[in-house]
Amino acid sequence: MDSLTKEQRYVFHELLMGNNIALLGAAGCGKSYLLSVIYTEFPGLKKRMGGNLPRIQMCALTGCAALLLGHKAKTLHSWAGIGLGKGTVSELYVKIRRNQKSMRNWLCTELLIIDEISMMTAELLDKLDAIGRKIRSNQTPFGGIQILLVGDFFQLPPINKNDEPIKFAFESDVWKTITISIELTQILRQKDEDFQGVLKDARIGSLSKESCQILSSRQGLDWKKNKIRPTLLFPKRLEVDMINDSNLRALKGKRYTYKARLVYDGKMPDGFIETDENFQRALSMFDSNASYSNDLELITNAQVMLIANIDPDSGLVNGSRGIVTGFCPDTELPIVEFLNGTKKTIGTHAWPIEDYEFVSRTQVPLRLAYSITIHKCQGATLDSALVDIGSGVFEYGQAYVALSRVRSLEALYVYDFDPVAFKAHPKVKEFYKNLVTRDCPTIDFKDLDIPDTKPIFSEPSNPIRAINVIKDETVGPDQELPTNWLYDSVPDAWKECLLPCKDKLLELSTTLSTKEFLPSRENIWRALIPIETIKVVILGQDPYPTIGNAHGLAFSVLPGVPIPASLKNIYKELTSDGFVPPTHGCLEEWTKQGVMLLNTVLTVEAGSPQSHSKIGWEEVTDQIIRSIAASNVIFVLWGRSAQAKKKLLSLHKHKIFESAHPSPLSAKGFFGTKPFSTINQWLKEMDKEPIMWSI
Repeated sequence: MDSLTKEQRYVFHELLMGNNIALLGAAGCGKSYLLSVIYTEFPGLKKRMGGNLPRIQMCALTGCAALLLGHKAKTLHSWAGIGLGKGTVSELYVKIRRNQKSMRNWLCTELLIIDEISMMTAELLDKLDAIGRKIRSNQTPFGGIQILLVGDFFQLPPINKNDEPIKFAFESDVWKTITISIELTQILRQKDEDFQGVLKDARIGSLSKESCQILSSRQGLDWKKNKIRPTLLFPKRLEVDMINDSNLRALKGKRYTYKARLVYDGKMPDGFIETDENFQRALSMFDSNASYSNDLELITNAQVMLIANIDPDSGLVNGSRGIVTGFCPDTELPIVEFLNGTKKTIGTHAWPIEDYEFVSRTQVPLRLAYSITIHKCQGATLDSALVDIGSGVFEYGQAYVALSRVRSLEALYVYDFDPVAFKAHPKVKEFYKNLVTRDCPTIDFKDLDIPDTKPIFSEPSNPIRAINVIKDETVGPDQELPTNWLYDSVPDAWKECLLPCKDKLLELSTTLSTKEFLPSRENIWRALIPIETIKVVILGQDPYPTIGNAHGLAFSVLPGVPIPASLKNIYKELTSDGFVPPTHGCLEEWTKQGVMLLNTVLTVEAGSPQSHSKIGWEEVTDQIIRSIAASNVIFVLWGRSAQAKKKLLSLHKHKIFESAHPSPLSAKGFFGTKPFSTINQWLKEMDKEPIMWSI
């Protein structure tokens, strides 16, 4: 919450007050970041204010935008069960009533977030309002579902397939019931004031003389000499496909092809078969909306772009640009050098398939980046781009969307420029002209009437009882989780140690009950071996985010799972340190000898590393470390994240081994440090049995 701007905090506050809100703002003003914070923090705060635990659903108008949102976002049409949305309210109501999943969505959602509101028609928004009132038998707007509409009407408008005039969402009848419209004004993506000025002009479709001069100065630059070239943004897909194909064919060398695969999380419903017609239809739709390629072909020197947030701390996020420098000899996975200097082997990434969350699509999260369409890049941030903002731009807001994707003026290259390309719809201009500007008060959430005492869980209504929010085979669809299920599941020998964290575990229980996470519920505390047996503590960061890998032990994977890159580097150092490395990635035998493999954060969302790093786990694992610190044990701190825990340790009492992290990004500083022989030597000096590292 402390990371939010004054404007963002005001939005969050008004949402907590129960208002229906239109969250507006230019590209790069932090709308997506705020949505992520709302998804993480809103349920727990709302609960502490005395309400029920609210169920949030994020939706977008397109599948591509839903994937960018993350947090189990769905397309609005799929969530609502309305298909293409054609037909009368009565016809769509009958269609939804025949679909049990759609009915549950309407009945059990307390907060509905709809992104890309600029692309929604007034007709569809009014239909959703009428359907909500009818299904929920409630004549308040949307049947009592709290609504957060998000977007920027200066960006891409609704698709108009006939000659009828466009009717924007703000022209709908139900828009009048939106309690508050808030426009974020602080640009966070671009820091350059000159570039911000250009974007402000471009957004309203009226370029000043200075803005035209700046954009003209970015024309004709020799971008071809760059090792990592800017991505070309074009209005039409035909141009994009031709550019990508021709550039790839021009490269010489061995070509590597990666096919998108299906991966199951082991909780497949009875009777499900892959050839099911409905599943194949959903899969086809998912593939067509996704930014990955079903068949990705790469070659050395190919220009590529990341399409997932794989390592935000290293700047490797959706939109990061790079070049393929080679391929790993063992796995044949691509090695990419990025614009920020980071070089990394890129493994596969998992995207859960909408409405079939037990199965994910996995693919190497790269796409050819010689060119992409302006539509495809909406919502993304690009390291470097070459934009076509000439006469070929054919849609309101399209030229502005293209410009606003780029992080800085230095990263912007202009292919063609025509000031006429920048145009804003007259209705949109009028809407913003009449928008009431608000002076956002400074909100301190500590001043809210939120009790610090243990919250009481209200009895949920019958529809909500039917929701199994945590996908866990130990919890049936009609069962509720215990109030503080995390503390209740702590091993008995550790309960007293973690008693000071009982309230924090209650908060975490509440937060996690709104999410799907890894590892499985029964494996969260697997690292807590008997405290009296602990001789060595190896600290990791958080669980592996790949479905099927995490099982509660730092750096370890389940039997039969391919050995991850960090663990491979650990094994390389084990070999050079004089030990025979295991042939598998399961490190449970180490724990049986007194090696605690503890992550500082104990859960993670699939496909999203460090996604739970700010929800409260650090307080719990700090307490675990303090409890261990009462004994004379060895602490192994690989990397800065682990080394930050030194403050918890008494340096005169403990042996502490520090080095770089074994991740491929920092392994040069890890190799040659000989941690395993050093630990065994220290154990001998402490009159303790050395560890048999060869398992």
